[in-house]
Amino acid sequence: NVAWAFAKLLRPHPELFAVVAHEVVRKVATFQPQNLSIVAYSYGQMAAAGCPRGDVSPTATTRLLLQVVLEEAERRRGEFDGQGLSNLCQAMAKLRLPSTRALHWIGVEA
Repeated sequence: NVAWAFAKLLRPHPELFAVVAHEVVRKVATFQPQNLSIVAYSYGQMAAAGCPRGDVSPTATTRLLLQVVLEEAERRRGEFDGQGLSNLCQAMAKLRLPSTRALHWIGVEA
């Protein structure tokens, strides 16, 4: 997962992340649960790393990506393990985009 690799190295590349987000939104139903959680986590990592004071201001593309990933994750919530659920929560926290609905079903699944 290219987004994960760039996030792990803390290498910002807005153009790459925009292209990846577009593809994820287009093909979200084809992703395995682990990949969905890793993509969300990667965008959270990059947002937090790019803002040294912790001021995270996600782009509209990132907001859409997280929304689409969370909706797909909810549909397939029984397929996620604890690590995947944790990745989704960390993404919401780091992007400062909490979803009450997602937090509820994740809490039930955990």
